[in-house]
Amino acid sequence: MRNILILSHDDTFRVECEEALKQEGYSPHSVSTEKGMFDFLKRNRAVDLVILNPQQQGEECHRVLDKLIQQKPRVSVLLSCDYYNYWNDFYTWLADACLLTPSNKAGLKETVRQLIGAKRSVAGDSEELAVGMP
Repeated sequence: MRNILILSHDDTFRVECEEALKQEGYSPHSVSTEKGMFDFLKRNRAVDLVILNPQQQGEECHRVLDKLIQQKPRVSVLLSCDYYNYWNDFYTWLADACLLTPSNKAGLKETVRQLIGAKRSVAGDSEELAVGMP
C-alpha cells in the first residue's frame, strides 16, 4: 500500500484528502506542522508522496519545500495551494507537481495517481536495468 503524508494547517483539507485517498486504496497520514512532518518522515521511511498545502505563500513554504527535498530527495512532492499566482514563482518548480486546491478531489486523485505511477515506472525501469547488467 502506498503511503502518502499530508501537511496542511487546514483541518478540513487534511480530512478531505485523507478520505479521498483512502477511497483510492492509499494509506494517507496527516500532520499540521512542519515539525510533525519531519518527525513522521524520520519514523516512517516508506513514504511515497508528500502533499504540501502551505498556510501562506512565500518564504516559509519555500524553506519547507527546500528542506524536504534536501532531507528526502526520493520522495515525490505535490504542492497544493489556493493561490493561482503562486505557480509563477519558479521556486515552486522544485515540487513534482503543483495543483490548485480543488473543491472536489478528482484532480487531486488523478495527480496522485500519476505521481505514484511515475514513481513505480522509474523504479521498474531501474530494476530492469540492474537485472540486465553483468
